[in-house]
Amino acid sequence: MKYNKLQEKYFEDSRVVNSGIIIFNKDKILLVERKDKKHWELPGGKVKFLDQGKTKKETLRNASKREVFEEVNLKPKILEKYSPFYIDFETPDKVKRRSYNFIGESTKEPKISENKIFSNAKYIAIKDLEKYNLAPNVKTLVEVFKTCLFRYKF
Repeated sequence: MKYNKLQEKYFEDSRVVNSGIIIFNKDKILLVERKDKKHWELPGGKVKFLDQGKTKKETLRNASKREVFEEVNLKPKILEKYSPFYIDFETPDKVKRRSYNFIGESTKEPKISENKIFSNAKYIAIKDLEKYNLAPNVKTLVEVFKTCLFRYKF
């Protein structure tokens, strides 16, 4: 991961690096509805220089916790028994991204902190995810749920 000072972003394999947390509440995950893109996405965002830790994993964890708190005012418990994993995807506006995801849990209700960006935040049952207009990386995540991570029946 390399920081581009001019663009104020981290890059890896020429992709913008994001970090977030897949927050579980029983059989549901937390998603936020983005106003400009009119889709549902995981809380998280770009890794910034202020997130810098001693290791790559620590930097990504710092970014994910900061972003989740900024967006939905939650401090979920990160489940350390699961390693973070990434999903490579391209946004509708053709930006290549690499989204690192931690697994976490919370029973607290989200509260939108960035009202100009997000219109809604809620826990959605995994079995109902396909009913929503999902961000590209969340669509990939649904496929992961179907195949290997949980072998969840849709």
